[in-house]
Amino acid sequence: TVRVFRLADGSEVAAYAPNGWQPRHIFWDPQGRFIICLDDSDVVHFWNPFVSSANDTMIHLRPNVSSIALSPDGSMLAVGNGDFVSIFRFD
Repeated sequence: TVRVFRLADGSEVAAYAPNGWQPRHIFWDPQGRFIICLDDSDVVHFWNPFVSSANDTMIHLRPNVSSIALSPDGSMLAVGNGDFVSIFRFD
């Protein structure tokens, strides 16, 4: 489960826990718009903890992802997988 807490009082703002998943990498979008989670099934989840919706955006990747990184402006996602890197551009 990924949880977001309010620093001022420690209260939970939001929680994200799709059924049966285990997060491997978690980080904020540089613009603060969403949280990016790579799970153990090589699926990237884009979750906005400030919207009260159970919907998220997902990208299903090839097996054996070793790393992911978001560009400083949040417009591209790099995915390392074995001997190659895939780049996804967000519009």
